[in-house]
Amino acid sequence: MKMTKRLLAAVAVFVVGTGLTFGQKEAKDAIHLMGTVTKLAGDTATVSTPDNSTSADVVLQPTTTYKVGVKPATRADLAVGDTVNVVVVRKNPNWLAQSVKITRPKPAK
Repeated sequence: MKMTKRLLAAVAVFVVGTGLTFGQKEAKDAIHLMGTVTKLAGDTATVSTPDNSTSADVVLQPTTTYKVGVKPATRADLAVGDTVNVVVVRKNPNWLAQSVKITRPKPAK
């Protein structure tokens, strides 16, 4: 599960402070990965940049929390095509998800 430096430059936003996601304290070394879920396989989600030039495999743990917008959610709510903001920490060689915020475009009228 490799992540290139380019992905970090393209999609990582370093967190300043605590409690920015879901009201929980984030690890000091946590980063936010923002992109689209392009693959779900078991306990791994692949998150890709908008232009699909770079992607990262993120391990979804039993302790990972989920929200759709501001409402609590579960792993079952996560689907390929969802836009996500995933708070991850590095535990070599994996990126472990602490939390996943799912955003979906509103359906066209």
